[in-house]
Amino acid sequence: MTSAQYEGLVHNLYQAATGTQPWHEVLQVLVDQFKGRFCKLVAVDRRTGRMALTLHSSGSPMEGVLDYMCEYHRLDPHLAHVAVQPPGTVFNSDDLIPA
Repeated sequence: MTSAQYEGLVHNLYQAATGTQPWHEVLQVLVDQFKGRFCKLVAVDRRTGRMALTLHSSGSPMEGVLDYMCEYHRLDPHLAHVAVQPPGTVFNSDDLIPA
């Protein structure tokens, strides 16, 4: 990825966060850039451990979205790590998965 592509992705994320671009479009840009199948953004209520918000890329297969919401989010390997972090902590998936 070039620095211009990276800057474009970050710009798109800020646009979505400020409400000037729909999240599903920005998540689809990530899918396209990384040649993925679909992309999800999940927010978890720290008090209950339950999903509070889930957004997905515009090209996401609905059966995959529903399967994740109903079952696979409970198996998310990141959730246990995220739940104990103070608000605002930034980390990379590489920090969570042993080499």
